Amino acid sequence: MTTPTLDLPALKALAEQATPGEWIACQMSHFERGGDLTPDELGEYVANAVRKSQATSGSSRFLFVSVMKTDGPADVCHVGNGPTSPANAAFIAAANPTTVLALLAEVERLREEHITANRRAEYWKAEHLAGNEAIAAVTAENVRLTSARDSLGQAYASASLRAGSLESALRAACDFFPSQETLDDLDDDTMSGKRYCPPVTTPRIRDLRVWRKALAEPRKGE
Repeated sequence: MTTPTLDLPALKALAEQATPGEWIACQMSHFERGGDLTPDELGEYVANAVRKSQATSGSSRFLFVSVMKTDGPADVCHVGNGPTSPANAAFIAAANPTTVLALLAEVERLREEHITANRRAEYWKAEHLAGNEAIAAVTAENVRLTSARDSLGQAYASASLRAGSLESALRAACDFFPSQETLDDLDDDTMSGKRYCPPVTTPRIRDLRVWRKALAEPRKGE
């Protein structure tokens, strides 16, 4: 069966023009005795309906909806000859099984799209949360590294200050002691007890030589 092209505005218009209210499928029965009507009684019912229509609207029509089957046309339902009978007949004909099945298929398709869209939304929501957590982790790590850098900078500044003080002390010590040429002629034993080398503070001569050499060499960055 070929799926028809759904004309939703047209279907909506037909539904709005049909008789409003809850439609009920029922079987015609005799009012007094109950049970099915005889063919004559059914004929009389239709004749009375047509007479009433002629008296009120001047029309003798009696509408019904039919379907073309393989063995010929068959009545689907009779809608009578009331004021909204034409609209009811048009609506019932439009709301045929093929159209209703196509509408249901469209509803199912839209439901599946809705479910898929919700799943995608949940996925991207989770990705968004994960991204926020990653950003927070990177931010915290950046704060930690910045703090570590600042601490290292302070430690370097302190070490540089101490190194400068030590260098000044070494220069003062080297200036206090004899020149390098004089130190070359002396040894630890002969320097001990000299007036310029009190035994308590006298460094070893070889240490003075190392210090003098280190102080004479340019440092990196200078």
